[in-house]
Amino acid sequence: MTFNDLTKNFTQVALNKKQKVQMMMVMALGLIALPAMAATTGAEFQQMAEMVIGWIEGWLGVMLAITCFSIGIAVGVTKQTLMPAIVGIGFALACVMGPSIIQAMFTAII
Repeated sequence: MTFNDLTKNFTQVALNKKQKVQMMMVMALGLIALPAMAATTGAEFQQMAEMVIGWIEGWLGVMLAITCFSIGIAVGVTKQTLMPAIVGIGFALACVMGPSIIQAMFTAII
């Protein structure tokens, strides 16, 4: 018996369609349950998360957004396109709205 015969037998496990669907459903339910548990526990990181959120929603976020927009305008002028400026606006919106959206996702009641 060769190595190829062993791997061939191992990888050809016969599962019917119903068993495959059931296995995928169990795996999906397990993956859904993990983030829900992680959002309610782990107070060790709460201070760090609040600090980073404060930075992004505060003057650091404003400075980064203005910098990205300014660089986008400069690149847009040199390339004669508006896309870099639009990316800067998108970054500014992500700084303003991103933390609240992420917090809402983790604290949602399922």
